[in-house]
Amino acid sequence: MTFLSRSSLIAALLGVGFAGWHTSGTATLEANPGGPLQDTDGDLLPDCLEWVLMTNPAEADSDFDGTDDFLEAVQFQVTKGAAAPLPMDHEMRLSVGTFAKQIIVHLMLRVVPGEQVESLSAFLDIGGTRYPINGLLWNNIVQCKTLVHPTEGTYVIASAWLCSEAQLRTVLPCSLGITGGIGSRSFENGATLFALDGEIATLAPLPSPSGFERFGIHPIDANLSGAAPAQSGGSGPLPFWQSSKVCEVELVLNGNTGGGGMVATAIDAQCSGAVTLQCAPSCSGQIGRVLVLPGGLPFITGGSGN
Repeated sequence: MTFLSRSSLIAALLGVGFAGWHTSGTATLEANPGGPLQDTDGDLLPDCLEWVLMTNPAEADSDFDGTDDFLEAVQFQVTKGAAAPLPMDHEMRLSVGTFAKQIIVHLMLRVVPGEQVESLSAFLDIGGTRYPINGLLWNNIVQCKTLVHPTEGTYVIASAWLCSEAQLRTVLPCSLGITGGIGSRSFENGATLFALDGEIATLAPLPSPSGFERFGIHPIDANLSGAAPAQSGGSGPLPFWQSSKVCEVELVLNGNTGGGGMVATAIDAQCSGAVTLQCAPSCSGQIGRVLVLPGGLPFITGGSGN
């Protein structure tokens, strides 16, 4: 990474030299069928985001446990396999996907009756230094949708362009984060991104029976794996965990990097998912790999304040 490429991206994120930041070839986000924000099952989560969250874009309740995917997503509950439910107080989440080589940021909120959003602040964390990106995201929101749930309050999702994949690569590894408050509670979370096998990948929480931190190393681009082939009988796409291979790793934390960051080492790695697809050849080679997690694990697993 050169200082020029890194500083140029940071300047753009801060709003310096904003003109021309998006090229003329940038696609326009649309929610129409087949578009980048298509929502097949109508649960407010675009199909491209469900890929990143490891939920089924054809089912509003991927694991059929009675809790819809949006609520599980915003509360950081795991839908891939059995897992103990998390406390029902995580009501704000930021996640990152991609379309046509452009990075899309999705902010998800749940607001219960009698409460309101008190604050929101987005940032990019590079090596423990946080750069505010409010101007970039709020000026580039291309879709905001709400749904009033009969018992769970109001669901809100806002989707915005961030930058191109090529621009983001210049600052990897990094974390995209959000801090904010809903009612009396404060939140801080987001997505940690790094390069793997030439692609931009993130860590998706998985059930952890061993007691170690367990995650799926997962590319953020749904098109890389052909994204959910149709089931036999024409009943729609397969769930994510049946239509793709995921490299599952167990992490042990080694310490802090400063600025809230953590360092972790992979102590185990194995492929899981569709038997007909190949996992990345480097999956088994992840054992012993040291991962720098700007912002720490709460970015990935969910974190709330008081």
